[in-house]
Amino acid sequence: MLIESDADQARYAGERLDCMVVNGAINNLAVLREAGLAGAEYFIAVTGSDEINMISCALVDRNFTVPYKVARIRSFEYSDSMSQHEGFMGVDWIVTPETETALAVIRSIEHGATSDVMVFEHTDVQIRSFTVEPGSELAGRALKDTGSLISTAFLIVVVLRDNAYIIPSGDTQIRQGDVLYVVTTSRGFDQLFDALGKHRKALNRIVMVGGGRIATQVLTYLYGANHTLGARSRGLSSQTRREPDVKVIERDTEKCRHLANRFPKAVVVNADIADDELFEEERLGLADVVVATTENQELNMVTAVYAKSRGIPRSIVLVGKANYIKIASNLGIDASVSLKTATVDSVLRFIRGRSNVSTVYSIFDGAVEVIELPVHPESKAAGARIQELPLPKNSLVVALVRMGEHLVPRGDRVIHAEDQVIAIATSAEIDRVQRLFTG
Repeated sequence: MLIESDADQARYAGERLDCMVVNGAINNLAVLREAGLAGAEYFIAVTGSDEINMISCALVDRNFTVPYKVARIRSFEYSDSMSQHEGFMGVDWIVTPETETALAVIRSIEHGATSDVMVFEHTDVQIRSFTVEPGSELAGRALKDTGSLISTAFLIVVVLRDNAYIIPSGDTQIRQGDVLYVVTTSRGFDQLFDALGKHRKALNRIVMVGGGRIATQVLTYLYGANHTLGARSRGLSSQTRREPDVKVIERDTEKCRHLANRFPKAVVVNADIADDELFEEERLGLADVVVATTENQELNMVTAVYAKSRGIPRSIVLVGKANYIKIASNLGIDASVSLKTATVDSVLRFIRGRSNVSTVYSIFDGAVEVIELPVHPESKAAGARIQELPLPKNSLVVALVRMGEHLVPRGDRVIHAEDQVIAIATSAEIDRVQRLFTG
């Protein structure tokens, strides 16, 4: 059941989503009753207003017996206070998209901004994506024939093509322009990207375009206060970046003043990135990476493309729409992050975490999910070979970890109880996949 206050948006959602839609305000008790809260297990408030989200959770907590309430909270002051008071206003889980997105930016910077990065809690295995560029030796080959081109072992698990996704088989043909999601270890990715001509290097000189919430969180980490990101900072380096060379470009004078006071070691420039003379005046072309996180996703992509044309070798952008991720990749932008995806992943991590799932990522607007979870001793998977598992169509076991060691998930590999499994499936089948391993 979906509640939407905007009539046009409610109509649009009702025509495209496989669920009932109620047009009304979520802080209205009558609307909550109409939506069937009396029988709900989860209430998830992700409107653009922190106050409405918190009040709605409080209403649900007082008037219904919904076990779990989730609220999107953008304000750092609210989220910090609520995290110290468990169950405050009935909220059981706080979604902080800006923090999650900042973490994604930081992970990308620490891995050389060669691609997007998905990391996991119990293994060095990662998932990253890249575009098959013109002239690539991968283009025109079947997946099963790609191993001979690159020395490291890797697995291609999702292909984005023509605004659609494919969970591939060995016979799937790779095409120019495809965005490939690949699984291997951190060292394996260094070898893979070296072979693709994208050599990893330290990114010490950073240009940040936009001085909003995400930039603030990234700067907080870069200047040594990574503890403020909490337990969610998995996959980040244990060594804090204390002396980066950062220039922030921001049009808003008040934001500039705030950032300059809070981060005195950063150079904060009150200017418009569209000003052609800015690159020469501030010598921005000497930077190692540009990070564009303004609220205008088109401006972010144009900025990144222009910055690369002026000599900045790596780029990270904030996008909103799922298809913009592929567009950004095709434009030569190295990594993209999304507030929308960060929100979805955080909510899914809470919901699936109730069943021991430790990590969740969504791809292509949530159409595909990646989960990391332990194998329960009483599950169907314990003691079975991977090829014997009744996996649904469009699903794969992409990694297997035993006592910290990454094992290639061959079909004849026997799964042991307490192994850590990383699996991928469509959102329609992910629950079925999860049950195979949890019993």
